[in-house]
Amino acid sequence: MIRNSLTALIVSFILTLAIVSCGKKNQHYIEKIIEKMEKGGTSEETIDVELYTIDSLNFATLDSLGLTKQYINAWIKLYVDKSGTEKLVRDSKRLIDRLEKQSPENIEIFIKVIAHNNALREYPDATAAIVAYAYGIDVPADGYSEIATRLLVSTRLPGNKAPQIEGLQSMTGVNSTLILFYDGSCGICQHLLDELADNYSKLIERGIRVVTISADGSNEAFEQNIRKYPWPDKLCDYQSFSGINFKRFGIAATPEMLVIDKDEMVVDQYRNLQETKLLD
Repeated sequence: MIRNSLTALIVSFILTLAIVSCGKKNQHYIEKIIEKMEKGGTSEETIDVELYTIDSLNFATLDSLGLTKQYINAWIKLYVDKSGTEKLVRDSKRLIDRLEKQSPENIEIFIKVIAHNNALREYPDATAAIVAYAYGIDVPADGYSEIATRLLVSTRLPGNKAPQIEGLQSMTGVNSTLILFYDGSCGICQHLLDELADNYSKLIERGIRVVTISADGSNEAFEQNIRKYPWPDKLCDYQSFSGINFKRFGIAATPEMLVIDKDEMVVDQYRNLQETKLLD
């Protein structure tokens, strides 16, 4: 019995050493690639790294090493330094296609790094094309697309100061502000409005302000749908998705729920009230 326990302990120890050793090797390998990308290698080395990233890079490994942002930013630099943004878009689309099959949860990580990359700020159309592709929208790298641009704006929101909301006096004096962009003819939107109404007293108790912004195109449609709800901040400029608030927040589809903290920073976007954890 003691011998069996000792054997199991030794095997466990050896496996742990093997895992640690493998992790260190992976880290060393990834760090070497990053170093090559940042310093710039030969044309052959660059091509090898590009293909490795597109076809083989394991995002789970990157994430476990805490190197995701550094790696992707270095990879982007390979293209930007050579004015190769169109190629970056093509290769990013190939990478997204692979992630869609192998690890779709990593697509969001990838496009967020793309969206916040400083070097790509000079290439908004190319950046928007990459972000939009992750949502199933294929647009070229060298032309303006309204929907792609909105998706880029929306992707950049979390962690940044919230855009000004036209028609709202201020967002100060509350713990958080919950914003719901909706369309009166949207069934899912209606469900979320009802969910907010059912929990409105709890939200108020927690110092959370509710703001709803409608895509309705007429006053009649807007009033008919919204009048029964208890919160005072019900906005609509009757310009549908062309309205200034929809543009500022990059709203390309409804519903879209966001939370803004007391410092007026966007926390994140959510699918429903439960996801926000505001009532936890």
